[in-house]
Amino acid sequence: MRIPTKIKAFDNAIDGGIPAEFIILVTGESGTGKSIFCQEVLKNVCNKKNKGLYLSFEQSVSQIKDQAKSLKWAIKGKYDIVSKYGSDVSRDFLDEFLAMVKKEKYRFLVIDSLPSLMINAPIFEMVENFKVADILGDNTIISPPIIGDSISRRFIYAFVSRLKKIPGLTVFLVNQTDDMENITRDHVSDFLSDGILLFRKSSIGNEITRSLHIEKMRETRTELIMLDFDITRTGIKILKNEA
Repeated sequence: MRIPTKIKAFDNAIDGGIPAEFIILVTGESGTGKSIFCQEVLKNVCNKKNKGLYLSFEQSVSQIKDQAKSLKWAIKGKYDIVSKYGSDVSRDFLDEFLAMVKKEKYRFLVIDSLPSLMINAPIFEMVENFKVADILGDNTIISPPIIGDSISRRFIYAFVSRLKKIPGLTVFLVNQTDDMENITRDHVSDFLSDGILLFRKSSIGNEITRSLHIEKMRETRTELIMLDFDITRTGIKILKNEA
């Protein structure tokens, strides 16, 4: 089963829509349109029957609603919004959140964003709860930053794996990269994902151009595709390959 996002040129490029129950990684630099894209997809696909949830670690509920209002989107009754700043996130919160997703039978979930979880992941693990050798091996010479990085990656791996086990759930994971070499900061979420959408931007003088690169989409007859787009007063507008 495929889910049309109703962003026409994007759907055309991926055989009509995103396969249901996929984990989609939405990654790229800051200001490339990742969050707006995810919110627009939720607006287009969610309703009372197909419930959606937007979890933000970076914006308040009012900020997200104000952004939707500025784009002239009617999101009331479309999807729910939960806001929790990354510094306030605990392991108990994440456990309760995943339990709620299952109980409420959400069909679509956006998590914005993984870097906020990565930064705080080391505090989820008490030192006495693990052995360094369990993470890096007995003969590895380590420093505290390496331990924190390893815990973060292990946490992201476990968290995404738990999401994949929830039946009927399609997930959009917002991530971030600051260079052209790496798709993600964590180097884990990319290979766990069923699809990867890479957002880029470039500037010539005062003009900014944005592009969406379909880097990976399992079960889809597509090659690597780049779609140029604008962020207009009403959302995403694809500039090329519009059918």
